Amino acid sequence: MSFGLSIATEAQTENASRMLVHGEDYIAAVQRLTERGCGGDLWGDDGLFGTIRATYAECTQTGVQALSHLGGGISATGEGVAATVVNIRAAEDVNVQNAARLHGGTWV
Repeated sequence: MSFGLSIATEAQTENASRMLVHGEDYIAAVQRLTERGCGGDLWGDDGLFGTIRATYAECTQTGVQALSHLGGGISATGEGVAATVVNIRAAEDVNVQNAARLHGGTWV
């Protein structure tokens, strides 16, 4: 029976890479939405629908701006997971060295 906390660092490394890719994909998708414009111009009417079109364009732009920040958060999460894996491996190495010093290598 084993006790304690175990982290599958290889799986976490893969997950960190996936998060970074997802962040890049998300940023690219938002960029495509930004380049496409508001879409209200497709209605082709400046008369009765002018006010509606302006409001629609503003809402669309606000939504895209709100979403644009999420891609960076997704990427930062991936970077954080990757950094955590590095820190865990470093801590494990130090613990093995300390155990070897304390117990003359019989524990390792």
